Amino acid sequence: MTEDEFVERVRRYGREQGSTLGDGDIAAAGPLARAELARRVADGSDFFLLQRDYTVPIVSGVSSSALGVLFPNMLSWTVARVTHPTHGKLSLVPHRSDLDHPKRSQAVYYGAIENDLFYGRHPDGVSLPDDASLTVQANCTPVFDPVTGSDMGVPPSKTDDLVRIAFELTERGAEAGAG
Repeated sequence: MTEDEFVERVRRYGREQGSTLGDGDIAAAGPLARAELARRVADGSDFFLLQRDYTVPIVSGVSSSALGVLFPNMLSWTVARVTHPTHGKLSLVPHRSDLDHPKRSQAVYYGAIENDLFYGRHPDGVSLPDDASLTVQANCTPVFDPVTGSDMGVPPSKTDDLVRIAFELTERGAEAGAG
């Protein structure tokens, strides 16, 4: 769906609801609507619809940059799986400080995400993993690509949801501006 098609679909939906919305307001709501769609999908039973694999380089046990800088549309709080090219799937722990303690499990590698950085350690709590490019599976926020002029990543089954969310956000913005 192109941006013009998106605006037209939201406008048409708004007319069906008895509302008239400005094209500029609808277009401005697009990024927020995509972010809200991503949040709802990540929290739902169809979370897998917006999962993507990301390649995250690590050096000395830390990602080379913040995940949000490397991948602005990645939702780092939704990481489902992390795989090291040599050691395979790693076990995620909830906090970075948990990496510093020896583990009973013989998993080859442990990881944690804190302050939008990925950290890794071996089970001894001291040894750092080999420098590598990890494969991180996480949900993403669909984005509009100005080069191709189309939505990237909105599954067809979620297009109507995106239109409804954009309408709700635009309507709320119009009401706040009038009040």
